[in-house]
Amino acid sequence: MPRVRAVDFDNVVPFSTRGSPSREYNGPAMPPELQPAHRSLERFLLGEWTVVPSENRLVAGDENRRIEPRTMDLLVCLAERAGEVVSKYALIDHVWEGSFISEGTLTNSVAELRGALGDNARNPRYIETIPKRGYRLVMPVLTEDPDGHNGSAPGARLRKLWWVPLIVIGLSAVAGYLLLRPSAEPLDPRRVLIVPLVNRTGDPSLDALGSLAADRLTGELSASGLAEPLPMAATDPVIDLDAVCALARSRGSGLALTGAYYLHEGNLELQIHIIDATQGALLYAVPPEIAPRNGEQHALDRVVQRTLGAVATHLRGHAHNQLLSRPPLFEAYREFIVGSELWGVDQPEAVRHLERAVEIDSDFMSAQLRLAMGYWTLGRRNEGVFIVQQLKRSSQDLTGFERLWVDVFDTWFQGRTEDRLRLLREIESMVPDDITVKFLIAEAALRLNRPREALEVMREVVPEDAPEWMLRIPMAANIFVVTANAHHRVGEFEEEFKVACEGLQRFPSNARLREAEVRALASLGDVQGLEAVLSTVESAAGEVAVPFQFMVEGAAAARTHDHATLATNLAERATKDLGPEPIGGEDPEILWTSARALVYAGDLKRAQSVLAAIRTRHPNFRALEVMRWLGMVASRQGDTETAMAIDTEFAAMDGNDLDGMHTYSRAAIAAWLGHRDQALAFLRQAQREGWGSFNLLHDSERVLFEPLLGMPAFDEIIHPTG
Repeated sequence: MPRVRAVDFDNVVPFSTRGSPSREYNGPAMPPELQPAHRSLERFLLGEWTVVPSENRLVAGDENRRIEPRTMDLLVCLAERAGEVVSKYALIDHVWEGSFISEGTLTNSVAELRGALGDNARNPRYIETIPKRGYRLVMPVLTEDPDGHNGSAPGARLRKLWWVPLIVIGLSAVAGYLLLRPSAEPLDPRRVLIVPLVNRTGDPSLDALGSLAADRLTGELSASGLAEPLPMAATDPVIDLDAVCALARSRGSGLALTGAYYLHEGNLELQIHIIDATQGALLYAVPPEIAPRNGEQHALDRVVQRTLGAVATHLRGHAHNQLLSRPPLFEAYREFIVGSELWGVDQPEAVRHLERAVEIDSDFMSAQLRLAMGYWTLGRRNEGVFIVQQLKRSSQDLTGFERLWVDVFDTWFQGRTEDRLRLLREIESMVPDDITVKFLIAEAALRLNRPREALEVMREVVPEDAPEWMLRIPMAANIFVVTANAHHRVGEFEEEFKVACEGLQRFPSNARLREAEVRALASLGDVQGLEAVLSTVESAAGEVAVPFQFMVEGAAAARTHDHATLATNLAERATKDLGPEPIGGEDPEILWTSARALVYAGDLKRAQSVLAAIRTRHPNFRALEVMRWLGMVASRQGDTETAMAIDTEFAAMDGNDLDGMHTYSRAAIAAWLGHRDQALAFLRQAQREGWGSFNLLHDSERVLFEPLLGMPAFDEIIHPTG
């Protein structure tokens, strides 16, 4: 069996196989902190709202909102302990009465409650998130007496009037719990009871295969580090489902693996089930493996690998396996995880591991789709498109959930952002607590110039509520990047700065977050803050981009937001740091940064020389961007021949895989050549072709379109629509 390097399985989640809108078993059970108490409050006041629990209603003047019963239970639970921190597990135990659900389900309910109250997770008036602990109702709670007068907070009132009987009842409940609880040890889904497979072939010579399968599962599960296997003792009798669950519970196991094997038309068929010991029910039936009688070892290897893959996606990815046609082979999943860890850090190496995952398990759809996107990021677009088209041709073998994901990637590659957003919303309805889906929705909304819509989605993604492992992987930085970009797009620079700082606390080496921090400060004209950040960057040189790169980004933002002196100073400092002859450098990234710095500093002649040098020496480096800026600079200098030659190159390009960027580039050249109506027409055409990089127009490339500033038609194009 092929092996890969050891992996921390708490580090990565497969983006297309997470979450479930229904009750699921994805988090550790905790001892109850609250006994179920069904709405002891009849009616109370919360800020401007009158809360009527018996009718699941919130009333404020003419506003009358109905909320889900579970959501009302959640509000009542918080109100009963207003001002106190209520742990997530206490809320789950109280509202869901001991059912095992994911923290994501709770998070989703809190988000729904905040939405109903008109609350904001980042600036809460009602419900405050306490990182690593739980939630607190910060708005005072008042009761309504029968005569309509307001009373004290319900928790305090109950304590004043009923404290003696409560003590008696509490002591009795504790005593009963200690006497009657089946086990002092909380159930843990990462402790897995392994039950030998039952021989249903009728052939006693195959009896040993059941124990062999259990031994193999135990060994592989233990070696994986995924969970702790608890093999069933040899003295334990063959037992039914209820007895399996009871035995698992007695050992603190949240999951159990059991199954059987059969003879089917002369072939051996092995089937393994994943059991939710808490609910006493089948969680997932692993697709069976069928092999000739003499091929049982191969079948056993495959079913064990498939079972571990199902357990891995369930435990680590919060996967709802019923939404998938089949779970991955575990070795493929390990490769997928390594590739995901390297995503955005070492993209070629990430792609190699994803290729290995698909090689091991050609049916592993999540790996195929991520590989397709990996090819796309490396400029191997045709290979990515081929993977998606192959999946579409075999869509009859996929579930509806999987087909939606294939269609998402199909629209992504075709630049059909509106359709992609619609499909992602469908997926969200199936997995409403999936953070990655929400991020992709926000990203699509930004491409459609709907930053408010993006912010509304990202407000449901409170980082403190996300599993810790999710916030350790490099890709998770994009949660903060997208949110910061959305705030910037609507002019909320202080919010952008706060989000960037929050992200940098977790990802201090992330250049895009540092760029957002600099951009926000420059937009605010905060010279002192900028100097502090640039000093930090300089001291960390080698870990992140060098300071002058951020000076250029700051110059662009300052220029856009009417801080002309600051913009000029930053640009001149950047060109000074670059030295007298940046053209002589061989690093294309430094050359590219120097060219933009020179543009912002007003040294257009030198900028054109640097851009021309990049095209000559590094023709594959940011080819479209370099051409675009060279055409713009040539136009500004009156070098019409060079500008028109570049425009002709853009016009001759096959735009099928450019998402309108070539047409967008022609718009910039036309603007500076004085053809403003033509420039606007090109911009509209670029949008139809899939262009949606509005962030470029807001700061870093606003200089390319300065001749269009003030034109109502241009403002209409760039003004946020949502």
